[in-house]
Amino acid sequence: MINGEPDDVARYVTGGTRRYLDLLHGRFLSRPDDQRAEFVRALVHDSQTISDEHLALLLTGRLDLGGWQPRIVAAWLVGIGRRATFRRPIGELLLASDMTYAGQGYCVALAALGTEEDARILAEYLDRYLPQIERRYDQRWAMAALVHLDSVRGTHIADSYLTVDGPWQRWVNGLPNQPIEFEYLRSRIADACALQ
Repeated sequence: MINGEPDDVARYVTGGTRRYLDLLHGRFLSRPDDQRAEFVRALVHDSQTISDEHLALLLTGRLDLGGWQPRIVAAWLVGIGRRATFRRPIGELLLASDMTYAGQGYCVALAALGTEEDARILAEYLDRYLPQIERRYDQRWAMAALVHLDSVRGTHIADSYLTVDGPWQRWVNGLPNQPIEFEYLRSRIADACALQ
């Protein structure tokens, strides 16, 4: 038992190893083909078989594995499993932005769910956090997810953020000597959204 919860819930987070570390920054996508395929098979399987109850438990972040680790795993499982019933909790957690790293998973989940409502949640996050230049949360992931959604949906929601001297550029300019890696994140999100 972990913190009074069944070990089977915790196993989603560790995945036999430390799954949460492989999901962080989409690291598993850089693994050799055979290792990546094995990791993805297990991840897709779990995204299809995990119960809603266990997903909700992981999203609370209250397992004895730290706060963000269960949340990032749950978010990826929501996205890959296309569990649209978790859109609202994922959106609320993203907007609260109260836990390091977990937001990456929330952005992946919303991009994978792929609807206008998901784009609206990402835009709401950017509206709230891009003006806060001093806060470096998950703005990169949210922008990459929104641009990805625009590309697959044929919309232009991200355009208003990407204008010359617009909100995105002002936020980026506040990051002295830090690479943005925008295209890298976009490709990670596109690869994650292709998993099923």
